[in-house]
Amino acid sequence: MPNIKILAPLAIALALVGCSSAPTSQQPAPPPPAAPAATSPEVAPAAAAAAPDATPAAEAAPALTTSVGGKLSYRTRQALPPEAVIRVQLVEAASGGTPAKVIGEQVIEAAGKQVPIDFKVAYDPAAISAKKRYQLNAQIEVGGEPVMKSTGTNRVLTAGNPKTRNLVLQPTGAKKKKP
Repeated sequence: MPNIKILAPLAIALALVGCSSAPTSQQPAPPPPAAPAATSPEVAPAAAAAAPDATPAAEAAPALTTSVGGKLSYRTRQALPPEAVIRVQLVEAASGGTPAKVIGEQVIEAAGKQVPIDFKVAYDPAAISAKKRYQLNAQIEVGGEPVMKSTGTNRVLTAGNPKTRNLVLQPTGAKKKKP
């Protein structure tokens, strides 16, 4: 014998659908009937247990949903060493002697790539204030030492500045250590 608790809501929903008049062009179509709720004790606890676990994990993860990007290059005629590491940061511009605050960062391993190199720095839009100034800083490191850096202010995001910026790096003047 079929379970009456499950079939009763289904029968009521079907009866309501059969009794409703056909929608006209002036009336919106009625919503489709809702699926009957599970009344089986085996199903309800599993569904209830899954929902609380999913919510805290979603709240704990930062909302990095936006990014600034561009291309990184340099004018010197030299190949980028395969062990080079490229670091691009979105920072809140320093003011009044305070150090710059890092809002987002992307680290790219060269691994044979050559310039121009695309970058995209993810950040939390809640960390951006229209009253503050933001800029992109970049550097290329070889063996942990910076060999090229971005120069200038490279402003982005606020005060009419764009979300993309191409960065041209300059040599730092650091000499490679001889063994």
